[in-house]
This record gives sequence, structure tokens and C-alpha cells, in this order.
Amino acid sequence: LGWATSVQANTERRHADLERLPEIWNSAPSTGIPGLNAMISKMWVLQPSGRWSITDVIGPEGFNLHVGDEPQMQGNVKLRARENLAASGVVVRSMDREVCRPKASEVTLLERLGGASVVHRAMNMALDEAMANTGFGIVFEDRPETIQAIRDLYLDKVVQFLSAYPGSTGALEALESMKRAHQNWIFSDADFDAFAEQLSLALVRQAVPEEVVQEAIGCFNHLREAITNGYQAGATHAWQRDTARWREEVTSVTSTNGAGRLRAFAEQLMATLERHQDILQGLPPELQSLEGMERELQAYFSSEAGYSPLPLWPTSLSLDQLARFVECARRALVEARWPPEDALTIYFALREEWERAHLNSRLSELAACTRPHGVTQVAWMRFPLRILQALQTRPAAAGVCNHHAFPRCLANISVTLQKGCCDDPRHHFQRECSSLGLHHAFLDVLIEASASAGSDLPPEAASKVAAALRSMRPWLMRSSRSGGAGLRAEA
Repeated sequence: LGWATSVQANTERRHADLERLPEIWNSAPSTGIPGLNAMISKMWVLQPSGRWSITDVIGPEGFNLHVGDEPQMQGNVKLRARENLAASGVVVRSMDREVCRPKASEVTLLERLGGASVVHRAMNMALDEAMANTGFGIVFEDRPETIQAIRDLYLDKVVQFLSAYPGSTGALEALESMKRAHQNWIFSDADFDAFAEQLSLALVRQAVPEEVVQEAIGCFNHLREAITNGYQAGATHAWQRDTARWREEVTSVTSTNGAGRLRAFAEQLMATLERHQDILQGLPPELQSLEGMERELQAYFSSEAGYSPLPLWPTSLSLDQLARFVECARRALVEARWPPEDALTIYFALREEWERAHLNSRLSELAACTRPHGVTQVAWMRFPLRILQALQTRPAAAGVCNHHAFPRCLANISVTLQKGCCDDPRHHFQRECSSLGLHHAFLDVLIEASASAGSDLPPEAASKVAAALRSMRPWLMRSSRSGGAGLRAEA
């Protein structure tokens, strides 16, 4: 599960309050998955820093876990531990904050925000702004029924999540409802960040105190995994499927299918772009004609290494315009009657091109901020060391920080920030991150730690570093989840 393999006896710490709980643990079943969860929960609670050997708890025989299950299992462990402790009124540090059963005199986060009515107003304002002014709304602009479904869901379940005690039945039910609803909706990490930013601004406009706003956004961040689950699953599947063999199969089908699906797709896309002249004129010259677009598609499907079906970077288009181009391509694939799985693979390959443009845009903004100040090589070398020092004190980062590959991954991230561009982020991050088992909680801590680690950078660079790291999130997560499958497939 990513925890350290041993712990020194003289550093072992137990909470005195737990000494009166032996009956809870002794009454738990000792076999099967319930027993496994109970024993790991006991391990987590007795040593909240997580520095325990898993074999010391469940025995040397171990249990069968599928690759990729570790973050979910770790999350389940922490939620079970919190629930057991809440039922007993015990205080224990879980991750980076204290968790305990609320006293009767304590108010909930929802009450500190001003009640459900304040959150409803802020949620409506945030959804309206995100739909109107960010790429969040481009995907759903022609589907009003989906927009209403999203609004109804958020007004209900986000309020429930904010009002529930962490790890309680209400919180878990809201989390599961959000996850089920988003399985068929495409919400990327960039969409989540855009909405979270609008929600923060909306709460401020509702006169909510700044510290309560930050607490609410921190709580909302726990929904990221559920909200982006459908997008990440589809993107990872498409990434692993987009191989030379698949491209060869598509080419062999199109060559015997009349004019071919490639030309049908190109024709539909050009017809759609005729209604968006600003986007068409901002595309690279080779994509501004039907023949040029078809040549790019043919080059993509006949290549061995694989790259974007329609290369969009560098470009003069804004990120919102690029997002609209990708949405036009999705509609063209549907109208050209491409098989659903092939269409999704192409669609996510184009979304990956948008993510590449997003990353390079944020990196170029950081470079424009740091280069005029003459930030030295030494300063950039200190940056990952200071991040590593900051992470060592954070329990949420312990598992990843102790991994032998993490220093190389962190150095790679720092070099990318210094360089100010990343032409091939798929392979650039995958080689270092494929075995790390990264999770969103760790990346949240990493982004937070970057603020204090950049003392050698200009003060205004802190927000630029955080924005660049946020734009790296999908690449880091996908590289970690794929486990190197993409590299093996290309090889």
C-alpha cells in the first residue's frame, strides 16, 4: 500500500485515548476482507504516520490486490478508521488534520458557511460562471438537460458532503453518488480546478470568511476523484489503446471502406469549423484545408510512434478556442458514424493535445515570470530539495516520498518547470512515474508545498508554479495509473 516496510521500536507512538478501545479491535473478524480492513484500520490508528509494515499486520502470506487498487484501498482504510473513531469519540490525527466526533456545541462546516441557502447561491453562481466563461461549459453547451442534471446533483450532494462528518455514512453516500453520476460525464482535472476557483470566488461574494472558504474548498477537493473518475478512466483506456497495432487496424478498415472514415471525419470537421472562422484561421496552416487535415490524419494512423491526430501546438488559439475545436471534432466523429470505441480513442487523443497545450501555456507563463529576474540554475536545484524537505513532515506524502523513484520524478518536474516547455509530456513523465502510485491527496500536498519551496524565485512566481503543477496533474496521474503499459505497447 505504499507504506514503509519497518519502524523503529523507540519511535513508535500510540495515542493514550486508544488504550480503552481493545474491545473494538478484538471483536472485529480476523479473516477475509472485513478482517483485512479491520487489521489495517488498527494499524493506521495506532500509528497515524503510516510507517508500519503491512506484513506485520496481516501476516507474510499477504492478500491479492490488483495493480491500481492501492489508492482506493488506502482511502477505504482511512475512512473506516475515521468512522470507528468517530463512533467512540476518540481524537486522532488522520492525514494532516485532527478528526474527532463533533460535540453537541460544535457547528458543522455547512453552518459556518452560513447554511444550505448560502451554499446553494454560491453553487449556482459558480456553475453559471464556469459554464459561461471556461472550457467547463463548452462540452455541455448543446445539452441543457445534462447541465440541469449537474446542477441538481451538486446542489444536493455537495451540500450533503459539506454538512456530513468526514468518514460518516452521509459523507460516503454523497461521495458514492457523485462518483456514479460522473462515470458517463467528461470532467477533467482542469474542469474541476476551474469550477473550484469559481466556487471559491462565489463564496467570497457571499461574505463567507476567508478561512472558512479555504476549509470548504479543501473539503470540496476530496470530491475530485469522484468527479474526474469518468474522464480519467476513459483517458487511461484510450492512452493504452492508442498503439501502432490499433492505428494499423483502423487504416486497414478505412482503406476498404469507400472514401474512408478518415475523409468522412475530415469533411464533417471542416464543415463544423466553417461556423467558427476564428478557430479555423488560428489553426496551423496544414489544418486549414480539407486536404491538409486528411494528410495529417493519414500520417497519424500510419506512424509507428504515434502523436496527436491533429497537432495543435504551437498555436495562436486560446485554451478555450482549443477546447471548442476538440468539441467540434467530437461532434464530427459522431456525424461521420465512427465506431464508438474508435471515436473515443481519437477524442481522448485530441483532449491529450489540449492538455499538452495547457501544460505548455502554464510553463511559458512561469518562464515569463522567472527569466527576467535571472533565476539561476542553483535556485532551481534547491527547489526540489526544499519540496522534499517539506513533504517529509506531511503524513499524506509518506508513501510516495519513501519510494525509490520519487526523487527522480521530482527532479524531472523541477527541470520541466525551469525549461518552460514540454514537447512530449506523455513519455516525459511516464518513465519516472509509472511505478509511484500517485494519488490526488499527494498531489494536493505537493502543490501546497511548492509555495514554501520557491523562496529563491520571485514572489509572483508562486502562483505560476502552482498553476504549472496543476496542469501536470493529468499527466502524472495517467502515467502512474498506466503502470508503463503505454511504453511497453509502443516498444
